[in-house]
Amino acid sequence: MILSFHPCLEADVQVVLGSRKVSEEDVRLMERAEAVILPQGCSRDLWEASVRAGPPVFPFYDM
Repeated sequence: MILSFHPCLEADVQVVLGSRKVSEEDVRLMERAEAVILPQGCSRDLWEASVRAGPPVFPFYDM
């Protein structure tokens, strides 16, 4: 399953966080995903949770 947090890029599952924090359900979805697509304005919390969950993350902001 492809998980998208980007409001304009649809995937198998799409979650638009808006101003809310990453929830436990979001983390469970990340752990089950084959890949995670992040929004352009990605919070540090969302980035770190996505990377910890393990699937490939796009874009990969780690430098």
